Amino acid sequence: MLFLELIMTTTQNRQGEVEEQELQDMVAANDTGARIPEGWQGKVLLGAALFWSLFQLWIASPLPFMTGL
Repeated sequence: MLFLELIMTTTQNRQGEVEEQELQDMVAANDTGARIPEGWQGKVLLGAALFWSLFQLWIASPLPFMTGL
C-alpha cells in the first residue's frame, strides 16, 4: 500500500511539473507573440522609428541654426 502511494505521488508531481512547464510555455508564447510585426504594420513602425531618430539627430545638431531651417 505504501509503495502504491509513493508511485501515485511521484506520478502526480511529474504531471504537475509538466503542466507547469506547459503553462510557462503558453504564457511566454502569448506574451511575446505580437512583438514581431509583419507586413505594412512593420514598415510603418520602422519608418516612424527611423524618422524620429533622424529628427532627433537633426534638432540636436547645429545644422538647423546654421541653415536657418
